[in-house]
Amino acid sequence: MTPHQTLAVTIRCFALWLFLYCSTIIFSNYFYVKEHGGNFTLLTPFISVAIVAFLCILLWKFPLFFSKKILPVTTENPITSPLFESWFTVGSSLIGLFALSKSIPALAGYFIQHYLAFKLYPTTFQVSPDWRLHVAFNIFQVAFGLWLFFGGKGLKKVLIWARYA
Repeated sequence: MTPHQTLAVTIRCFALWLFLYCSTIIFSNYFYVKEHGGNFTLLTPFISVAIVAFLCILLWKFPLFFSKKILPVTTENPITSPLFESWFTVGSSLIGLFALSKSIPALAGYFIQHYLAFKLYPTTFQVSPDWRLHVAFNIFQVAFGLWLFFGGKGLKKVLIWARYA
């Protein structure tokens, strides 16, 4: 594998991480501002996420272009090997693990907080209007993290194992 191919794999993994991280930060900032009296519409974070998604798609579609701009072009004969899939699988799994490590505790916190508040204050407890959006976003992040962590083949293996265990 040439240095350009290695950097291209790294750029693709960075594009996945950038989309996940920026979308999380954008929506969490939106909810924070909205809870503290801000006058933003829900369109604002979606436009921001669309811009980040566009940049990530560019990084995803043209990683060799960016890697050739970063690294100098060498005249060596390119060596091809199956390392690309291994590196990409490891990178995707690590990004999936990152997504799971952020979203699972957040989901648990939302559900525990909702349950305790409902049990302790059944007459005065009111659900926040954004609670469902928080939960839905974290469920999406869990699904995305599982997809990246296991991939198509890995998820199929886990489901078959669970069925016959």
